[in-house]
Amino acid sequence: MLFVIDPTAAEPIFEQLLHQIRAQAMSGKIAKGTRLPAAKDLAETLGINLHTVLHAYRELAAEGVISLGRGRGAVVNIDPLPEAIGKKLENVVAQAKAEGIELNAIISLTKEIWSEK
Repeated sequence: MLFVIDPTAAEPIFEQLLHQIRAQAMSGKIAKGTRLPAAKDLAETLGINLHTVLHAYRELAAEGVISLGRGRGAVVNIDPLPEAIGKKLENVVAQAKAEGIELNAIISLTKEIWSEK
């Protein structure tokens, strides 16, 4: 598990962490059932505020990516995406970027298609 934070990036730090954890869980780099570092330890390792890590963990728990429990900490709660779907998503994202389509448009369309099925 490797997380890298760029304090100069436009993306807020908690979102950088949230996206990295989600991506690693969905790709299988962090397996379902894996315990994430304690928020305090991760904050110290990354040199960020404890509340920033807690914010990311709470968001991930709300999404169902991780579960939070007293005494067991943050545990990855999802199976990775099948490799074929991951590759297809990479292709869609690359094509959307090349055509200048905004991320929020892709997310909205995906949610709409998902709810129709």
